[in-house]
Amino acid sequence: MAATKAKIISASMRANRQFTHVNHMALGPIRLLTHLFCLVILLSGCAEPDPFDPEQIERDLEKRTVRNLYDELEGVTYAPPDDGALTESQIEVFLRFCALTQKIREVAGHRLEDQMDKAAVDHDRYSRMATAFAAMGSARAFATAELRAAVNLGVNPFEQEWVRLQAIDAVRAFEQQDVLDERVTMTRRALDREIDFELADRKRVIYEEALARKREWIGQQEESRIANMQLVEAQLADLAPCVPEVARFKQRRSAR
Repeated sequence: MAATKAKIISASMRANRQFTHVNHMALGPIRLLTHLFCLVILLSGCAEPDPFDPEQIERDLEKRTVRNLYDELEGVTYAPPDDGALTESQIEVFLRFCALTQKIREVAGHRLEDQMDKAAVDHDRYSRMATAFAAMGSARAFATAELRAAVNLGVNPFEQEWVRLQAIDAVRAFEQQDVLDERVTMTRRALDREIDFELADRKRVIYEEALARKREWIGQQEESRIANMQLVEAQLADLAPCVPEVARFKQRRSAR
């Protein structure tokens, strides 16, 4: 009797272990899916918001005032490099900064138009006043889009302004160089067309003077300015929408 009872208990334990194993196998995929679902939720909650998303810009315009922007940038300064040389990474950041600035202005501009339209049809005096104040806030947001872009990207707005000025300086250097190049080309062409030997000697002197002035100008330029010119020229098409002076220079160069 005792042996029979022991066999029954042993069989029961084996069956229980088999059931537990099967139960764990069945719950395995469920547990895996649960863990994956929780991981997705955690990652989506930790993901950084896209600063270029129009809805994110709308939320930021409603949440953060111009005063908040100034407070966040209080004490921020920028010391340009001693040699005045730009870097490729600075231009890349500047282009991203400009793109976000334009995006913020678009969203703020649409908000301003909607608020002005609403104010025009509001019959209640107090509603019109409230809408007008909101429109003033949108106008300020439009005017301070560069500050908002800098804060949202975590970049230094004063550095971005310095990059812009360096791009303008490079364009002005190109304009000076183009004038000298044109003078060299014109005097050379006049020399090549001259058939009178005496006049050709005079025109050769004029050509050599133009060539010497160009060489002198190049020798007066700092290495950093020449390097900046090369960087700006390589990014001319991308910089044009960001810097009006670059856009005008690009247009004049294309028209030649």
